[in-house]
Amino acid sequence: MSRKLFRVKLKAIHEKSGKSIYQAAKDAGVRYNTAKKYVTEDFETDKLSPEVTALAGSYGVDWRDPSVVEIIEVDDEEELKTPLAASA
Repeated sequence: MSRKLFRVKLKAIHEKSGKSIYQAAKDAGVRYNTAKKYVTEDFETDKLSPEVTALAGSYGVDWRDPSVVEIIEVDDEEELKTPLAASA
């Protein structure tokens, strides 16, 4: 069985923008801590939040661009096997 994950890549976009986290949050209409969470490191999630799309828009990029948000397929069975095999 597989599932889809969203790989959110806003860190480089944020750094290139030259904006402070405060300014990014203000421009996107999101809380500072939320903006900080999303722009200080890239991450994977199973649900794409409206804050991610708002932040992408505030940087002038389309969140549907794979260089901003990439959709990846994860094989749950392989994901479960890997840690068990590594610990054996």
